[in-house]
Amino acid sequence: MKINYRPTLKELARKLRKSSTKSEIKLWQYLKRKKMMGYDFHRQKPIDNFIVDFFCNKLKLVIELDGYSHTFEDVSDKDQLGLWQLNIPLPLMGGARGG
Repeated sequence: MKINYRPTLKELARKLRKSSTKSEIKLWQYLKRKKMMGYDFHRQKPIDNFIVDFFCNKLKLVIELDGYSHTFEDVSDKDQLGLWQLNIPLPLMGGARGG
């Protein structure tokens, strides 16, 4: 399934990848290069009108580290796209936003 996104978000996603938080870098070490059970994840992925922290297309799984500022504003947005969302509180990643 192809995931649509607003093309204007592509450059912002690139900037976010270059300025990742410590928590994002820490989790990315586990997700990149199919280390997580062979699944392919992308970071700072534009989806629809959002940029999500991590995304696995095969699982239709969105992972958000803080779970507050990046959540889908309306549950129906996520449901319409057929996605699952996992919010990981920052204390589980080792602390505050910078993690």
